[in-house]
Amino acid sequence: MMRPEHLQSVIQPILHVINQVAGVLPTVERVQMVTTLTMMHGVCIGVGLEGEAEGGIYLICERPVGRQIAAKMTGTELTEEQEEAVNQTLMELVNMIAGNSVGLLSRAGLKVGITPPTAYQSAPALPYGAGCAMVFMNSPVGMIKFCVVIAEKNQ
Repeated sequence: MMRPEHLQSVIQPILHVINQVAGVLPTVERVQMVTTLTMMHGVCIGVGLEGEAEGGIYLICERPVGRQIAAKMTGTELTEEQEEAVNQTLMELVNMIAGNSVGLLSRAGLKVGITPPTAYQSAPALPYGAGCAMVFMNSPVGMIKFCVVIAEKNQ
């Protein structure tokens, strides 16, 4: 079971980084534990966590929402044909969130590192059958979801 302080160590950077780099202030609607990821015609960008825990941080949203976030980050309108540019921009966003989360997780007593970001064409399998905290966020550009998986190795 994921510790609440570990989940909070990821939620704080999500809110802060999205607001700082995209000018979008999301609000947490709810957090729900799930055992599988599902993705319908959307964007899924993930960064893995490794070290004292395995897991990852995954951004999941509909393509138009991802395009709007990427456009706000770059200051450029991005079209449907520019999917690679959108993915690259969102990969950088998730990488920044993960980097900030690692520091907070360390202060909470969990030493982890991150893997390079990946854009998924379909929902990735969760590591070792771990549960996922699905964080649902409302924002001015639409619904943003983050799946947070932190499975401590010693548990």
